[in-house]
Amino acid sequence: MLVPHSMSGKTVGILGLGLSGMAAAHALAAAGATCWLHDDGRAAPDDLPANAIPAHWQDWPWDGLDAMVISPGIPHDLPVPHPAAARALAADVEIISEIELAMRAAPKARLVAITGTNGKSTTTALIGHCLRTAGIAVSVGGNIGDAACNLDDAGPDGVIVLELSSYQLETTPSLHADVALLLNITPDHLDRHGGMDGYVAAKAHILSALPPHGLAVFGEGDGPVGQLAADFLARGGTAVTVSADDLPTDGNLSPALAGPHNAINAAAAAACLRHLGVSEADIAAGMGDFAGLPHRMQHVAQHEGVAFINDSKATNGVAAAC
Repeated sequence: MLVPHSMSGKTVGILGLGLSGMAAAHALAAAGATCWLHDDGRAAPDDLPANAIPAHWQDWPWDGLDAMVISPGIPHDLPVPHPAAARALAADVEIISEIELAMRAAPKARLVAITGTNGKSTTTALIGHCLRTAGIAVSVGGNIGDAACNLDDAGPDGVIVLELSSYQLETTPSLHADVALLLNITPDHLDRHGGMDGYVAAKAHILSALPPHGLAVFGEGDGPVGQLAADFLARGGTAVTVSADDLPTDGNLSPALAGPHNAINAAAAAACLRHLGVSEADIAAGMGDFAGLPHRMQHVAQHEGVAFINDSKATNGVAAAC
């Protein structure tokens, strides 16, 4: 568990009691904070941590709250803020994500942060798999798999790999990363960001997480990412832009990485892995036996020469077309 000890003695509201909300509650309890919990659609579980108090958000001690942790599916701003978020803004209570708590835990591991409209889950899982293949300690989570606070610190020789949504990026001001991957940006979640400009700005938060020695990896192929890459380089950042032609091996990729979009994902993963010191041999080995993720270009069956593919996680037109 990543425990934000800097939150010791604080009083925090938690809005949303799904995976990320409960991970936040346990991490804050371990840090010695007091939590007030609310979810519009579910009751608080019976096995609450110490110092966790279930109560309607209207009954929280707003004058004494130091922060509010909001689950990523709950709007804190657009199109209309949740009433608890509006109350927090009016009371000048900081609204943060569960990812922010993990950052405040100050893990010693190197951090890889990954975002994009499409492909971020596959790329996150692929980087984690290749690191394990190379014998490097790694924890993988965030917007995929387990919540960030539930992850173990992989240590100074290890890596934490986090998939981050645009919602999480907006509410994680302390995000820092050794490598940041921005794969692509195509229209999605526009109601939550007030249009395309707001969506691009949310994704761009991942670049501000990089220190001077950090590496930004951009996917080639769309205008918003190309402009962000040019602006980042103009500010003196270190970056690489990858295309489908930049495959890290002789083309011996796993069948789970079929298609030009996955070629870009693999090229971006390889650029990240090289920056982390992974050898070409280990990158090739990991790319070759990557099993892929369920519901993402997942081969289901073959019948009379016809392949049946489960790609049900394609949640927008561009993803389906790929």
